[in-house]
Amino acid sequence: MLIINTETRQMRTLHHGQAPDGWIPVPVSLEPCARAYCPYCELVIEDGALVDITPTARPPEPEPEPTQAEQLRADVDFIAAMTGVEL
Repeated sequence: MLIINTETRQMRTLHHGQAPDGWIPVPVSLEPCARAYCPYCELVIEDGALVDITPTARPPEPEPEPTQAEQLRADVDFIAAMTGVEL
């Protein structure tokens, strides 16, 4: 059974027993939504049961690190600019 932490929206699979405090079972019909949206979602809980999952905005993806070639070019351009050399 899939469970979601109601505060952090992190998911776990529970193999036996009941969901611990702070966690709620995910109905089978909502599992695809949970996997697609968690942790960027709002949980709709009615009478102690999860009835819907609403997606929220995701933070922007971080810029990828420059490749070695890109970093080398940036270094060369910087040195050229600082020394007055035109490339």
